[in-house]
Amino acid sequence: MFFEDAQIHLGNILITRDLWFSNEYSFTINDIAPIVGNNGLISSSTLLPDASNVTLNWEIASDSISLTSSLEYCIYSSTTSYHDYISSWEQSATDVSGWISNTNTYTISNINNTAPYYLVVIVRDESGNKSIYQPVRMSFYSEVSDSEFTGVNNSSSIFGDYDNDGDLDLLITGKNSTQTTILYRNSEGSFSEDTENTIIGVEFGSSSFGDYDNDGDLDLFITGNTGSSKISKLYQNTEGLFNEYTLSTFTGVHRGDSAFGDYDNNGDLDILIAGESDSGAFAKL
Repeated sequence: MFFEDAQIHLGNILITRDLWFSNEYSFTINDIAPIVGNNGLISSSTLLPDASNVTLNWEIASDSISLTSSLEYCIYSSTTSYHDYISSWEQSATDVSGWISNTNTYTISNINNTAPYYLVVIVRDESGNKSIYQPVRMSFYSEVSDSEFTGVNNSSSIFGDYDNDGDLDLLITGKNSTQTTILYRNSEGSFSEDTENTIIGVEFGSSSFGDYDNDGDLDLFITGNTGSSKISKLYQNTEGLFNEYTLSTFTGVHRGDSAFGDYDNNGDLDILIAGESDSGAFAKL
C-alpha cells in the first residue's frame, strides 16, 4: 500500500488530500471540502459596475474537520464568469483580497471598471480543500434615452406585455400636476404613450397585470387615490384596449397593493387587495 498527494475536482469542490492506494487500486479520501453557507449565495451593496466601492457579504462556510474560525476566504474578480470551476478562477481571474481568515464580508475599493464583471468567493480549509460560492455579476445599466417618461411622485410602476407583441410594456401611476396613470407601449425597445387607452389617474396606488378572463391577454387591476376618493378598479383588455369592468365592485384603497393569483386552483385568477380604505386598514381576497 502506498500514498501520494493529489487534487480532485468534484463539481464546485476542489479536494487536496493524501490518497491511499491498495493493491486493488482503490482509495479513500480522509477529508472533504468545506460546505458553503446559504447555498453559496453572495449579496452585494450594489450591482452597478461603476461603483467605486463594492461590499460583498456571504454566510460562513462549515467544515467536517477545520473549525469555522480556521476557514479562509479569497475574493476574485473577472470580466469572464468561470462558473463553479475553482482552478479557472484561480488561474485566470484577479485575486483582489488574498486569503482572509474567519470573515463573511469584504469591501473592494477604488474600482474603475468600464464593463460588466463578476465577483466570486472561494473558501478553503486547513487541508487545502476548497469550495466556491455562486458568482455575482456586476451589470451595466444605461438610460433609454430615446424614450420620454412623465415624472411622478407617490408612484408605482409595473411591466407587462399587454399588447401581446412579445416585449414588455410599462404602466406608471403617481402625481405630476394631478393624479395620473400612463400606459407606455414598447416598440422594439422604444416607449411611447398609448393615447388610445384612458385609465383613471391615481397616486399612492398599485397596479397588477393578470389574465383574469382567460382570453390570452393581460387585464389590469389598479388601486389608489384619485384626489377625491380611494378606488380599486378592474380593466378588461380586449385586443390591447382597456375598458373598466363594472359587473363587480371592489373596496377602494390607497397606500396598499394588489395581486392576481389562482389560490383555489380552479383555473382562473383571483384578486387580493390590501391597503387603507375609508374605514381603515383593509385586506380582502
